[in-house]
Amino acid sequence: MQELSTVLPSSERAIRQTTHNFQDQLNVTSWKALDHLYKEVPCPLPTQAQGFFTSPFEEGSAEPTILACGYNKFFNINEVPWTCWEWVEENTQGPYEMTVKEDGSLILASGVNDGKGLLMTSKNAMNLAHSETAYIWMDKHLKEAGKTCE
Repeated sequence: MQELSTVLPSSERAIRQTTHNFQDQLNVTSWKALDHLYKEVPCPLPTQAQGFFTSPFEEGSAEPTILACGYNKFFNINEVPWTCWEWVEENTQGPYEMTVKEDGSLILASGVNDGKGLLMTSKNAMNLAHSETAYIWMDKHLKEAGKTCE
């Protein structure tokens, strides 16, 4: 992702990274790719996950650590070649469970700083309304379960 995020001038980049400070202890890099990249065959991305967070890549340091990773982007029927019925019938085997794709919010939770912190994200962002709400819900759930973030 680092390599792909620097190959074009910033105004033309298809992959963007943003570094956030988490609890004044850890820098977290979020990665976002333009939607059309997920549809390319083959996909040029090293991961098709939406919601991808790493420790920052620093020159001369070890490889970044994946802190949180969502699931692969998914598509509606006929939106990309591998969701066309013909492809599905030729390349998969039932039984199948059908669901409806709905818009929603992807919340990721990850233990960081040796279990001393709980990173909550919303898709490709931190410190937005969705991730802030996730902290509230997580805190409520943990208290009801008699647990703490640690």
